[in-house]
Amino acid sequence: MQELLDPAKAHSTLLTWIPDHPIPRSVRNWGFCADFSNWLPGDLILVSAQKPGFIQQSIRRIQAQGGYDTVHARWEHAAVYIGSSALCEATRKGVVVSDIYQYIGQHLIRVRRNPTLNNDQRWELAVNALKLRSYRYGYSSILTLLWKSQFSGYWGTRTFTYPQRTRICSELYADAHTKASNGIIIGNITSGEITPASLSMEKKLIDVKTKWVKII
Repeated sequence: MQELLDPAKAHSTLLTWIPDHPIPRSVRNWGFCADFSNWLPGDLILVSAQKPGFIQQSIRRIQAQGGYDTVHARWEHAAVYIGSSALCEATRKGVVVSDIYQYIGQHLIRVRRNPTLNNDQRWELAVNALKLRSYRYGYSSILTLLWKSQFSGYWGTRTFTYPQRTRICSELYADAHTKASNGIIIGNITSGEITPASLSMEKKLIDVKTKWVKII
């Protein structure tokens, strides 16, 4: 059973939150936010749009065609939590720093972490991701993932490598994790590809239980 934040269940929360800093008007108007109190730097954030557009639908289809069950294929984006509601993520603009608020209310959100990492390693994971902020988005990786999904599947043993100085969202997290964990590799080790679906299935990571809070 996956632990996730479902906007449809936000109204059932009994927890309240009085923000001590400005928050986006869209989140304040919606009236609910994620409880960040047990999120840690270096956590993996997976998101799934409730109303997916063409790109999100394509990512889900590619992952499903590659062999992933829909419960894992539905996660179309991954990001690294760096604390104080901030994220480091690979977008079409490249590796950037953004915030979790953009996903509040419109996405399913799932938080995962490697429980064997200590606090120093968690911070190192976050810093490792931030070090890649000059990297471009890995469009060539997307094309390779698409080809493998349609013609060979993600169950094959062909090696997948990503070009230097580019990353897609899931590669960003996996690369930062490997460097912080003394070489522990995550993702689909069989074929070498790293997707949000592979991180959803990753047994080295556990789900972090989190709740909605009502903004007052």
